Amino acid sequence: SLARIERYWSEFFPLRIVALPFASPTFTSASFGMAKSVAIIGGGAAGIIAARVFNAQGFCVTGFESSRSLGGVWNFSETTGNVYDSLRTNLPRTIMSFSEQEISADLNFPGASAVSEYLHSFSSQNGVDQLFNMGCQVMKVVPHDVADRFCKWTVSWKNESAENFEKDFDAVCVCNGHYNKPFIPTRIIPGLEQGFFKGKQLHSKQYRRPGPFKDLKVVVVGAAASGAEICREVAECASQVFLS
Repeated sequence: SLARIERYWSEFFPLRIVALPFASPTFTSASFGMAKSVAIIGGGAAGIIAARVFNAQGFCVTGFESSRSLGGVWNFSETTGNVYDSLRTNLPRTIMSFSEQEISADLNFPGASAVSEYLHSFSSQNGVDQLFNMGCQVMKVVPHDVADRFCKWTVSWKNESAENFEKDFDAVCVCNGHYNKPFIPTRIIPGLEQGFFKGKQLHSKQYRRPGPFKDLKVVVVGAAASGAEICREVAECASQVFLS
């Protein structure tokens, strides 16, 4: 049931379920006399568990993931990823694990690679990876009738070959997260876009390891989890570090 998804909503999984015309959190496709079609947008942790639960309840699930791999932000990449080498979870693995399968790791707060491996393993073992269209970017989602909460939705997407497709679904589950696009506070800090600062400038999304900052004077803007961790790492090799 959706109750199992909601366990992870507020902490680990940035799941937003929209356009679901079902009043009860314990619904099944049998309640409607036929299997309902559901589009899952995003193949990260939220999309994986949503696809698993909907599929287990008898719904016809079609997932869309813009990259070539499930796992979302937990997949490491030197160029397009969101995690750095030393990143670890800020919640214990017993809380972060799906109820059907626990994260297998030596540390209570595992690294990003362990979480990525776990998500891939869970997807493969439960057939979730077979439900997703990889390398597909959803371009538009349009309701047939905004006044009808039971209306169908048209999902338009394109694949890696830039071919365009569209299909109607009975429901849409948006699981695209909120860590893909970096926020640069250009309105708060003048000069970031005008090129006044001549030194190296990057967002934590582009940070991977402290080595490139050796013997440099560094300012870290933002004191949340990533800012504090990156500040501590860079301080080991930089000449000076200021946390703003």
